[in-house]
Amino acid sequence: MRIVLLGAPGSGKGTQAQFIENQYHLPKISTGEILRKIANSDSLLNQKIQHFMRNGKLISDEIVIQLVRNRISKSDCKLGFILDGFPRTITQAQMIEQEKIIINYIFEFEIPKEIIFERIQGRRIDLTSGKIYHLKNEKCSINNILSKRTDDNKKTIKKRLIEYEKFTIPLIKYFKKYTKTKNFEYHTIDGSKDINSIRKNIFRILKSNI
Repeated sequence: MRIVLLGAPGSGKGTQAQFIENQYHLPKISTGEILRKIANSDSLLNQKIQHFMRNGKLISDEIVIQLVRNRISKSDCKLGFILDGFPRTITQAQMIEQEKIIINYIFEFEIPKEIIFERIQGRRIDLTSGKIYHLKNEKCSINNILSKRTDDNKKTIKKRLIEYEKFTIPLIKYFKKYTKTKNFEYHTIDGSKDINSIRKNIFRILKSNI
C-alpha cells in the first residue's frame, strides 16, 4: 500500500501515520522529520532549510523532491510506504506522476484553525524517545525530557497556515479532480475527532480493500 496523508500542521496526520506504520509495517516518510535531521547537520543545505523553517515557509519543491526520491528508493519501501506531508504542492504531485510512483490512498485531515493553535502550542517532544506529547491531554513520566520546537509558536503557526492554504488547498482540489482517472481512493477525515476514532475509521477503509 502506498498512502498519502494531507492536512494542515497540527491536524493529526503524523499521529495517524504512526498507527498505520505499526499496523501494516510500512515505513513512514515524513518530510518534516527528514528536514529536521538535516537541520542538525553543518551543511549548506542546512542553512537553506533553517531559513525556510524560521520563517514558517514551505521548503522549496526542488529540495523536497530530491529528499523524497532518495528515501523511497530504499529497499524498505518496495512493498509500500506512508507519505506524511508530501506532496504539498501541485508541482510535487506532478513529480510523483513523472516518477511513475503509484499511490493507492489519499487521506485528507480537516480541522478548525482554533484546534490547530491549541494542539501545536501545547505540543512537546521527548528528547530521548522522540515521542510527541500534549500538555493538556497526556501524562508523562518525570523522567521524560520534554522540549518545545522553536517553530511551535503562534506567529510561525499563522505563517504555516497561510502557506498551507496557498499551496496545499489547490493541491487538494487537483487530487479530487483526478480521483477517478488516477486510480487512487480519496478520503476526507474529520481531524477534530478523538485519536482512536480516527484510527479505527482509517483502518476500516484500508481493511475493506485488502
